[in-house]
Amino acid sequence: MSHRSLITSNWESGQIAVTVAVGKDSLDIIVADTGIGIPAERMSEVGMPFTQFNDAHSRRYAGTGLGLHIAKSLAEQHGGSLDVDSQPDVGTTVTIRLPRTRLTTIRELLTG
Repeated sequence: MSHRSLITSNWESGQIAVTVAVGKDSLDIIVADTGIGIPAERMSEVGMPFTQFNDAHSRRYAGTGLGLHIAKSLAEQHGGSLDVDSQPDVGTTVTIRLPRTRLTTIRELLTG
């Protein structure tokens, strides 16, 4: 599989990296951060709409909790999957895997 890092960003409390890996059968989009992470007992809630993984009383991060739900739905509509690996206070890695058959070349786009 060939890998290519697209974006690496720093913010005051961590980092985020986006990598694309193209293999024989799939295209993987990997987003990894060094953020707050998700506790193991809450992993079954990943991808559910309107789910936040930090205490509402001390919440520092905005958002509605729809991002992973939308990404998972889109990946599955294209025959792919969304997998999450996370550890509290270490970070989270989200992998969107799409079948290689869903890729379109520039030539295919232009000839239509």
